[in-house]
Amino acid sequence: MSKIFIILSLLTLNQSKAEETTYKHQDAIIGIWDAYIVSVDKKDIQEMFSYFKLPVILHFDASDPVMIETEENFKEIFNIWKDSPQANFHYTERESITVNEIIENFLCVADVVYKRLDKENNLISRTRSLYHFVQKDEKWKIYMISNVDADQD
Repeated sequence: MSKIFIILSLLTLNQSKAEETTYKHQDAIIGIWDAYIVSVDKKDIQEMFSYFKLPVILHFDASDPVMIETEENFKEIFNIWKDSPQANFHYTERESITVNEIIENFLCVADVVYKRLDKENNLISRTRSLYHFVQKDEKWKIYMISNVDADQD
C-alpha cells in the first residue's frame, strides 16, 4: 500500500511540475495570433499592422529576409501581397501552436502549423511558420515571421 502511495505522490508531483513549465504568456500569445489571423483572412492591412512592432523582419522560403521599417512600407508590401496569388484563400485554420519563451517576459516564439482553405474548405496550402513576439509597454507584438518546412514537425 505504501508503494502505491509513493507512486501516486510522485505522479502528482510530476504533473504539477509539468503544469509549471507551461509558458505563462502562452494563452495571450495564442489569442493574439488568432486575432491577427482573422485580420489576415479579411486582408485588412491596417488591422494587420496593429499586431506588429517595427522594424519587422519577414523571411519566407529561400528568399532574402525583408526588413520593414515604416508603416508605409508595411502597407505597400502587404497591399502587393493582397493582390497576389498567395492571398487567394478564404480562411486560415490552425493545426497546432507551441509557444516558447526566449527571454523571460520579453521575447517568445510561436511555432504554428496552419492551413489555408478556399470557400469550399479545400486545402490550398499547409504552412509552418515561426512568429517571433516581443513585449513592449506590456503588449505583445510580432517583430518577425519566418517559415519552416511544414514536414519538419
